[in-house]
Amino acid sequence: MSSAPVVWCWTALFFSLVWSGGLDLQGPLFLHEPPHRVEFSNSAGAKVDCTAHGSPSPEVEWVLADGSPVHQVPELRLLFPNGSLVFPPFPNERYRHDVHATLYRCKLKSALGTVISREVHVKAVVKQKYDVQVHDEYVIAGNTAVLKCKIPNYVTEYVMVTSWVQDETVNIYPNTDIGGKYVVLSNGDLYVANVGPGDGYKNYGCRTVNRLTGEVQTSMYPGRIIVTEPKGNVQPRISVDKYNARRVVLGEDVTLPCVAQGHPVPGYYWKRELQGQSVPVALGERLTILSAGLLRISKVRLEDRGVYVCFANNSAGEESVRVTLEITAPLSAHVQPQVQVVDVGKEASFQCIVNGYPVSQVTWLHNGKPVAPDHRVELMAEPPRLTIRQLAKEDRGMYQCMVSNNWDQAQAIAELDMGDAGPELLYWFSEQTLQPGPMVSLKCVATGNPPPQFTWTLDGFPLPDHPRFLVGQYVTIQDDVISHVNVTNIKAEDGGEYTCTAHNSVGKISHSARVNVYGLPYIREMPKITGVAGSSLIVKCPVAGYPIETITWERDGQLLPVNRRQRVYANGTLVVEQTQRNEDAGTYTCQAQNRQRNSDRRNVEVQVIVPPKILPINPMTGVLREGMRAAITCQIMEGDLPITFRWERNGRAVSNNLALGTVIRRIDEFSSSLIIEQVTSAHTGNYTCIASNVAGDEKHIVPLTVNVPPRWTVEPADSSVAAGREATLHCQADGYPKPAVTWKKAVGEQPGEYKDFLFEPNVQQFQNGSLNFLHISKENEGQYLCEAKNNIGAGVSKVIYLKVNAPAHFPQKSKQIQVVKGEQAHLQCSSLGDTPMEIQWKTGGQHISKEGDQRYSVRGQHLAEGMVSELSIERTIRQDTGIFTCTATNAYGSDEMNIQLIVQEIPEPPRNVRVMDQLSRSIGISWTQPYAGNSPITNYIVQYKPGSDAWPNQPAKVTVPGSQVTTTLQNLRPSQVYHLRILAENRLGLSDPSQIVQVSTLEEVPSGAPIDIRAEAKSSTELVVTWEPPSRETWNGNLLGYHVGYQEVSSEETNNVAQSSYTFKSVEVRPHFGGEAVLQGLSKYTTYGIIVQAYNSRGSGPASDPVTARTLEDAPTLPPQNVQCSVLSAQSLHISWEPPLPEGRNGIIQGYKVTYHSAGEWLDNDDQQTKIISQLRTTISGLRKYTNYSMTVLAFTSSGDGVRSEPTYCQTEEDVPSAPAEIKAVLSAPDKILVSWLPPKFSNGPLVGYTFYMSQMEDGREEGTHKRVLSPSTEMHEVERVKESSTLEFWVTASTRIGEGESTRVISMSPSKTVPARIASFGREVISAWKQNVYLHCKRVGFPLPNAIWRLNELPLEVGGRRTIFPNATLVIKDIQSVDQANYSCSVENQYGRDEIGYSLKVLVPPEAPVLSVVDAFTDSLHLRWSDQGNGGSPILGYVINYKRDHGDWEELQISARTDEHMLRNLWCGTRYLLYITAFNRIGTGLPCDIVTAHTKGTVTHGYRFIVGCSRGYGHKHPVWSVTYPTQSQTLITDNSQGASPRQA
Repeated sequence: MSSAPVVWCWTALFFSLVWSGGLDLQGPLFLHEPPHRVEFSNSAGAKVDCTAHGSPSPEVEWVLADGSPVHQVPELRLLFPNGSLVFPPFPNERYRHDVHATLYRCKLKSALGTVISREVHVKAVVKQKYDVQVHDEYVIAGNTAVLKCKIPNYVTEYVMVTSWVQDETVNIYPNTDIGGKYVVLSNGDLYVANVGPGDGYKNYGCRTVNRLTGEVQTSMYPGRIIVTEPKGNVQPRISVDKYNARRVVLGEDVTLPCVAQGHPVPGYYWKRELQGQSVPVALGERLTILSAGLLRISKVRLEDRGVYVCFANNSAGEESVRVTLEITAPLSAHVQPQVQVVDVGKEASFQCIVNGYPVSQVTWLHNGKPVAPDHRVELMAEPPRLTIRQLAKEDRGMYQCMVSNNWDQAQAIAELDMGDAGPELLYWFSEQTLQPGPMVSLKCVATGNPPPQFTWTLDGFPLPDHPRFLVGQYVTIQDDVISHVNVTNIKAEDGGEYTCTAHNSVGKISHSARVNVYGLPYIREMPKITGVAGSSLIVKCPVAGYPIETITWERDGQLLPVNRRQRVYANGTLVVEQTQRNEDAGTYTCQAQNRQRNSDRRNVEVQVIVPPKILPINPMTGVLREGMRAAITCQIMEGDLPITFRWERNGRAVSNNLALGTVIRRIDEFSSSLIIEQVTSAHTGNYTCIASNVAGDEKHIVPLTVNVPPRWTVEPADSSVAAGREATLHCQADGYPKPAVTWKKAVGEQPGEYKDFLFEPNVQQFQNGSLNFLHISKENEGQYLCEAKNNIGAGVSKVIYLKVNAPAHFPQKSKQIQVVKGEQAHLQCSSLGDTPMEIQWKTGGQHISKEGDQRYSVRGQHLAEGMVSELSIERTIRQDTGIFTCTATNAYGSDEMNIQLIVQEIPEPPRNVRVMDQLSRSIGISWTQPYAGNSPITNYIVQYKPGSDAWPNQPAKVTVPGSQVTTTLQNLRPSQVYHLRILAENRLGLSDPSQIVQVSTLEEVPSGAPIDIRAEAKSSTELVVTWEPPSRETWNGNLLGYHVGYQEVSSEETNNVAQSSYTFKSVEVRPHFGGEAVLQGLSKYTTYGIIVQAYNSRGSGPASDPVTARTLEDAPTLPPQNVQCSVLSAQSLHISWEPPLPEGRNGIIQGYKVTYHSAGEWLDNDDQQTKIISQLRTTISGLRKYTNYSMTVLAFTSSGDGVRSEPTYCQTEEDVPSAPAEIKAVLSAPDKILVSWLPPKFSNGPLVGYTFYMSQMEDGREEGTHKRVLSPSTEMHEVERVKESSTLEFWVTASTRIGEGESTRVISMSPSKTVPARIASFGREVISAWKQNVYLHCKRVGFPLPNAIWRLNELPLEVGGRRTIFPNATLVIKDIQSVDQANYSCSVENQYGRDEIGYSLKVLVPPEAPVLSVVDAFTDSLHLRWSDQGNGGSPILGYVINYKRDHGDWEELQISARTDEHMLRNLWCGTRYLLYITAFNRIGTGLPCDIVTAHTKGTVTHGYRFIVGCSRGYGHKHPVWSVTYPTQSQTLITDNSQGASPRQA
């Protein structure tokens, strides 16, 4: 083989060494992790450091919350190469929220993975000026004053109180106690206890510091305590927030606020809510009450968190403060294991150990990204654990446990590296077929850990040792191994199946594919093949050449197979199963042949070897004791020599070792012995004999055990422990088999007799033999025997003594005693424990002694197991209520017991009796719970009576449960004065009555309906309604007015009208209490159902029975429907229609009027005619041909004509035209005549052409007539004179598709030798809409050619601007205006003649502005009328009325041209409106008129008794007058039917 493959192997080895062993790799870790919160002032700036280490060194990067990278912002945010994020100082106006108030994270990246820091909340605070103030505090003498340092809200978060200054000389600092007089809490509040007159002369100021800028501020003006003297009893009034929350770090001190003012000075006691119950707070060394009710908790613990309630009470009442205490501990995290290496396909697990409180969320990250659970990944919450199964390569990297709550965040890092992984092919070569000669390259790429090595074979044998074969291999930076085989000048004998095999210490993987080279069959030499007896032998014939027809195997001239164990495959593979030495060893021959019968043969020698087989060995268990000799002999039954032996113990090699006493002896070539001269317990284990030769190996395992008697590993000893504590008696022994450890307790005081120990619930024995007492008691004291046995020898045992010391202990920690005020109270506490013992009493933090209150007496008595003490109180008073603490102390400890004494009395009278709700027959009242006398109030008794009566002995009453402080008195009389008073009741009796409250019931709505309802029509839109009042006893108060309801009804509905669809209007009461109303704006000729309701200040009473009335008839207000027209002939049309909609007929239709006239492009012709008819269709005759007619239809009743329909247009059919309107002939040259004409006046259809006739007259004889058809656009025709002496005659006809029409008059032209000036064009009236271009033609002839002269109203025409004269003398007026309307003339003249034509130009413009006036005004409508000032030359087609109310938007309404007045409806009452009108014709919309101002009727008044306005009822389209009366709020009227806004009347 050439040297090139050796070089490749060395390269691969070098890369492998560098990558795996040259570096001590470590994933990225934080040396300095940035803090969770960074706050700084804009004047100071800030620097956030982030440093890291790892191998290779990680890259430090800052990212935002969404993961995007942080970029530099000049002068605001800088990134330094060392990983620091710097925020320089900046002016206020440069503040940016996305830079200075956002969330950042530091990210570390290396080739081993990525980690991110906890969230870094950056907050820059713009420096602002601020002042601090201290306000004066008013306080009742003897109480505690609370002075607050007032800091502006915008800096409260950063400014803290450092001290208070008294009279500018004495400093009072937080957390200091100056004689108990002053206390400064952590929030800066100053508490001054037991204030007296002297405190009113002192001044107090506060000093603060801004923790971001260091700025110190002192209050500008000092505050004072203003001491007031009480006037009678004052119920406690809380001076702090009644609902407080305090958050404190574990282990720190906290003071819970509770201060109240009252007289007498309130007493305080605290309770705590535990498991839904309120229990007294146990005061002691950690929990003490400072001045007033301040509860101080030292070195807070987690179990201190919860809700605390402070009660302040005196003889005037009781108040409470609720404080929620939250406890936090800084978060920290640690992941176990920190580094682990796990093989691919196995399982990895990380556990997150969390410290701190509270823990709101635990999340896991992999390379900086959240880990989500799936079929491989499991997330356990408690304890936090991450488990990854079936590890893959992509699972390697950095893992983080992220722990957070609302205030803090912490993280821990662990690294997962992949262990050994079997090879995996990433790329492989494919099968090829080619001709001899070119170079072939085969490549395989694999990965694995450790990096795999490649071997190449050809048909199962090593590659040929020839310079044409070059093998290379190298390792990439990603640990991928690339290997390839290059074959230069490939030949036929190089073909075959090539195999690349990647292998490492874990496993191997291979790939095979054929390389076929065209050529004759060729079999390469095969080395000697060795098979193992009992295994399968596989031989592949190394055939080259292509194509190959057959491959066969022979042995001793026989074609294989010859038995069931042999198989031959088409690809040349020979398989021999369960190989046997005698039968299968020998020479085999392989033969390959192609289709041309070319063949090749090659022999291969096969030998079969036998692996060793061990004679079974008996196990050595239960037969050896320490000190005996042991020998294990391993003998071979069969196998080829040489055979080697190895010995292992528990998987580890065993050798000759004097220290361990092991000797290995080789007896002969087929046996070996392992000898242990003196066995000990250390020799116990599984011994393995391994025999091997070239054919294989075999192993046999022999278990060996050594029996060892018990011996102490931890010998039990005497112990002494305090009762109630946890105690453990250790007793541990070793031996084989493992000894059983048992405990027994001595019977009696002297050891000797023992009984089996009966374990109690608080006693357990651990597996190692130790005995554990969870809460040891005196009963557990005594002598104990520990014994260890394993039936080897006598075992071991020992007796010990357990001494239990009993500290002072109260079995009951708290209790409650209730006593009636004035009676004697006995408080007793019993303590257990060793004597001597002492018991002391205290209350309110003060010890009770003989020198104190003479009503107190204490006596004690010693008992066998402790002591009892009793505190007696003579004549208890309210102030005795509180917590009494008895403390028992002996040499082994102390304990406390709290007794809550509750002095009970009858309650005080209820206070603050208020009327909550007044109704006509009920009154709702509320009151404040009084001081309950320390006994729950069971009932409240509400007594009441009429205001004019004296209090009877048994007044009417309502009993209310004590849990309620509201009630409603029912069944009262409307508009009645009542007196009320309330008494409180507890188990001790009734309180005194409260103050008397006077209250009146309200009125009720009337209970009777108005009577004698009459209604009659006043007009087509008005009804007059009159009625009489309801009976007097049903008024239920003073009648204020009536609501009149009305709605349209059909004849079928006259006796069945729905109440909800009425429209109501209100009217006031008349002097005789009856009423009258005029209903306006009603539908015409319509039947209405009418009801009336009386109302007072409480509302409306029942409605009267409905009566009906119908409005008068009127002209229709809607036009006929579905007007249609059809053409009958050239001079007749047929028109049909349908009646108006019923709601617009307004009466009985008497007939219809059909009005029609012809219509042009710009104007309607003045030929209007009207036809009256009673049917719904008619035929109109005598019309003009091919003319567009406008037709309208109206209906009329006995009251007049109705509204016309919109115009319907119809055109009559075509006919032959009339004669052209005019004709003339002029000489255009001596031998040419120009004939011109005008179109017919009545074309009667589109013209299809003109027929030009010419007749020649010679000496009075007609010599012939010539005819020529011209196009319809031709209006001039020039002819030549054939004979100078002849006279020519001309006439013209026009034609439509119907036929040829009449001819013009005949004109003649006599011979002439001169050509006078003439005009071929016709003068006429020209009508045009404004803003069009007008062309006035002046076709001139003559010789010489004359000049054309244009005049305007007989004056020379000025040309320029919009006027232009073309070279052909045509006058063009562009964008004509009304000022262009005039007479225009064109004249020509030469020496032979003169001619002139005239044009009358009429310009059609939009109409002029009409004159608008308001004829009449109503509450919701305006009657408008207008007059036209000019139609602009074209008939007016309609009008547009624009109107708006004050502060409203403009609205638009289009009106037909057939009227000059309109009723503008649906307006707001009492409102100013602005209006203007415009007219429009076919030309456009004219200018608006001047704005007209008008007011609808009604007023908006708030101070008068009545409000006159308009209301809109539901289900009706017309507004009406109404009168409403204000009660407690303004009337709000909404028109839902029209979608209008709420209207305030």
